[in-house]
Amino acid sequence: MPKRIFFFIFWMTCICVSAHSQPLFWQESRNLSVDAGYKHASLNSGEFDIAYLEATAYFNPQLGWEYSVKFEYGKNYFSFSPMALVGLPFWIYTSTHGGSSFSNLVGAISALSAAKLPIYVWDWFEITPYWNLLKLTKLYDSEKLKINADVGLQLKFYPFCSTWSLTTLYISPFCQYDFAYKKNASEFLYTSWSDKIKRSDKSLFHGYSWGISIGYYF
Repeated sequence: MPKRIFFFIFWMTCICVSAHSQPLFWQESRNLSVDAGYKHASLNSGEFDIAYLEATAYFNPQLGWEYSVKFEYGKNYFSFSPMALVGLPFWIYTSTHGGSSFSNLVGAISALSAAKLPIYVWDWFEITPYWNLLKLTKLYDSEKLKINADVGLQLKFYPFCSTWSLTTLYISPFCQYDFAYKKNASEFLYTSWSDKIKRSDKSLFHGYSWGISIGYYF
């Protein structure tokens, strides 16, 4: 039930996009951002305290997407999301150099695998649903990167929106739902960290995360 409620709120927020204005950072002609933050992940495979670094790009207000690349690191946890970094340049190249419809589609899907939808509310406040559908993550002493995903919601506050030099500095609390595409926790019951697994009938990444970040558009 909590998962259904989360998805309902997430998609209703995506649908109810404000049409009054473009995001503050676009109004200020700043469409690239860097932010750093802290995340606590409560997953089926354990509890993790994670630091992360993220970069985003918002190229076209008609599309409305903000593309994202993120690196996360914590004790027994490492994750990165390279698909937008690879897919976006590939999409731009194929669409401007006569690429086939299939190659354009592959590039677009790859680019949108990690994206955000910034929604302007007031100059000092935005709501930003986001998704990251092709994360590569390593847990504990595992030698292989595993594919997992998340969908979440950010609240962006611009405390200095009327100060020119710091207009696009923001503070952003967030929460997200984490999951994977295979319910395979039972395959890891004989590892050195099997005591961390809560349910064998779920994926290792099933759970929720919350955190806060600080960032700047330039």
